[in-house]
Amino acid sequence: MDTTRVSTDLLDRLDEIFTRSFHSAADYAFESQPFVVPEDAALLDLLASIRAGDQRHAVMVGDLVESLGAVVQSGAFPYWYRDLNYLTVPYMGRFVERSLRDDVERIDAALAGWTDDVPGRQVLETLAKEKREQIAMLEAAVQSALDREAEAYRAAAAEAKAARDEIAARKKAEAEAVKEAERAKKAAAKKAAEAAEAPAAAPTAADLPDPNEPGISSKEKAKRQIMRARAQKAAAAAPAAAPAAAPAAAPAAPAADLPDPNEPGISAKEKAKRQILKMRAEKAAAAAPAPAVAPAAAPAADLLDPDEPGISSKEKAKRQVLRMRAEKAAAAVPAPAAAPTPAAAPAAAPAADLLDPDEPGISSKEKAKRQVLKMRAEKSGGGGAPAPAPEPPKAEAPAPAVEDLLDPDEPGISSKEKAKRQVLKMRAQQKKG
Repeated sequence: MDTTRVSTDLLDRLDEIFTRSFHSAADYAFESQPFVVPEDAALLDLLASIRAGDQRHAVMVGDLVESLGAVVQSGAFPYWYRDLNYLTVPYMGRFVERSLRDDVERIDAALAGWTDDVPGRQVLETLAKEKREQIAMLEAAVQSALDREAEAYRAAAAEAKAARDEIAARKKAEAEAVKEAERAKKAAAKKAAEAAEAPAAAPTAADLPDPNEPGISSKEKAKRQIMRARAQKAAAAAPAAAPAAAPAAAPAAPAADLPDPNEPGISAKEKAKRQILKMRAEKAAAAAPAPAVAPAAAPAADLLDPDEPGISSKEKAKRQVLRMRAEKAAAAVPAPAAAPTPAAAPAAAPAADLLDPDEPGISSKEKAKRQVLKMRAEKSGGGGAPAPAPEPPKAEAPAPAVEDLLDPDEPGISSKEKAKRQVLKMRAQQKKG
């Protein structure tokens, strides 16, 4: 056939229809690797039949172009710029449906420009008819698949929401259970406190655990011994009812019932505690027959040893002070006081007996204080105001000996404590000299 009767515009339209049939949207749907679920099987079969029809249409258009004396020119892939990979099958079905509608519009445009003297019109009319049938079948199938997909999404969302609600409800129930347990615990503690406030009968010594039970620790043994001593003390104080006006103190536990301070295996702290308890018990027992006389101070031999190994420097100083006080009290035997007689006021201390204001190592405040005392002593010695009215003499406690004072060179004491001990020792040496 002479191609001069076929316009270039018509041939271009036929080449475009051929390209869209040869590289069809249905073929692209399979090559884009869609996301497939088992329910998509029917829709995939329909897309496969459409793809086969598109290939057949491409052959029909190619034969038509050759019958017109031309060579078909295949264009570029129509959807090369689209990125539709890994999408769902219903979505790709809607994409194929819209592409088929575009194909029908192009075929109708080619038919509108077809002249009667050009054969082959029936080929395009057949293509348009079959593609409209494909659209009708695909439209219903795609709509059904989209509805099914939406329902699956709603069901999955409802299931996820139900799971979240279940977790939230479980957490809420757990929180309520914790709160309820806290309330029950507080109520039980309140009842226990109220029950503890109520006076309860003290247990007797026979009801208490045996302190000599084999297998218990030394700490548990001491605890049981103390509990038994307290029970015996309470039992001994029960028959003697005290007067209402002045309640008498309960007798102290005897020293024989207290834990042994020399028990092997106890700590130094526990040993000191037991020694103090024993000393107090002996002191109370010695003071019991003569309540009118004040109990004598514990002798130095009964006090804790300040040189005991393992004690702290603070505990050592404490024991040394206690021993010094005991020796001081033993040396100061009380004598019957004579009737007070008027006597002259004690003379001011001479300047030679005062502390040296130029002593090295003292602070500026201490130096000023010593200078003022020395100035007052010199002023009173050179004659000044008349002496005040005589006062009855006051008994002074004997000053501690130098050897009884705490050692200022004891290791572990602070600089303040060391200075204090040095001053005490210097004063004792001045008075002794």
